[in-house]
Amino acid sequence: MNRFLKTIFTVPVLLIVFDFWPSFSPLEAFGPAGSFNHIRILKESFREFTEETGYEIRADCQEMIVQGNLRSDSELMNAESFHCDNNNIFGCGIELRNLKSKSEKATFFSDSMKQIGHATHIIQDFYSHSNWVENHPNQIKLAPLEEPWQLLSMPHIQTGYYDLSPIVHHEEEAVECLDLSQNEMKLYQPYATHICLNKDSEKTFRGGGEIENKPNVNFHEWAGLHSVEHTKQFLLNAYRSNHKNLDLCLIPKKVSFSCNNAIFRMRSN
Repeated sequence: MNRFLKTIFTVPVLLIVFDFWPSFSPLEAFGPAGSFNHIRILKESFREFTEETGYEIRADCQEMIVQGNLRSDSELMNAESFHCDNNNIFGCGIELRNLKSKSEKATFFSDSMKQIGHATHIIQDFYSHSNWVENHPNQIKLAPLEEPWQLLSMPHIQTGYYDLSPIVHHEEEAVECLDLSQNEMKLYQPYATHICLNKDSEKTFRGGGEIENKPNVNFHEWAGLHSVEHTKQFLLNAYRSNHKNLDLCLIPKKVSFSCNNAIFRMRSN
């Protein structure tokens, strides 16, 4: 009975929130309330890339990558494959592969950096918009997003619906997603919405929840840490495959004295 009453009162409120969600949802997916946003993730990824390779990415290249990342929201907000929305994980994995290929073949250098930026946005949104990090609470484990067919064998991994048309007449199932135990969060939830699953900030339904057995670490932070590691790995893979356009951006750290990373870290978030 309590659950029934809760549903009666919650569904209308939830539908109102869902109806207006696109109008007040910030363009910047990660942030602004929390330890991570897209710029901070990239800053940390660039720094770790330098630590592992001994090369800095030039500050102007870093800025072009950031602009490509942020324009995924400002110019491609409704392109679900750029944000891993609407439970289309396979689609965003294919988009990631396409962007990587385009960035390698791009004739114009600026286009290549923009495509790398779009690719990093997909990676970061995946961890924020899916239940991957809920399934890996003990240590950072990267998803095989560049090989999305592997994710097809993981039916419990999902992302939420940003387009709400599929949940019409399934509002009760959507409401149930808002009241799950941490074990239940690991499972596939029918008609789960973006507003339920996203960990873009510490103020979302799930983002501010602390991870069991990890005191003082919330889901937003855990998604951010996964995003930093995967973004760094994406850049490392490009470096190791002799990505011709990224190679043009590299300067030995011992020559630059880490000036490029230092300059970029002064950039506002």
